Amino acid sequence: MKGKNRYAKNYSLPFLQEIDAKILQFMVEHTNRNMAAVMNILTFFGTIGGVILILILMILITVFRKKCCYTVFWYYLPI
Repeated sequence: MKGKNRYAKNYSLPFLQEIDAKILQFMVEHTNRNMAAVMNILTFFGTIGGVILILILMILITVFRKKCCYTVFWYYLPI
């Protein structure tokens, strides 16, 4: 197992594997447990917030199109 790193992805080019191993090793060595937990929580709520925002925009667009469906511009847009 000389020259191999357990964090490295199996790239076909050795220099890419070496770069990947160095980046991942740096991340593993410099990750604070508490900061990782906070980042996971923020990512989770950010994802939920993004999905909710998209759903609200879709609902508003649908309501607006129903009110304006007789104009030429909105008539040709797919529902």
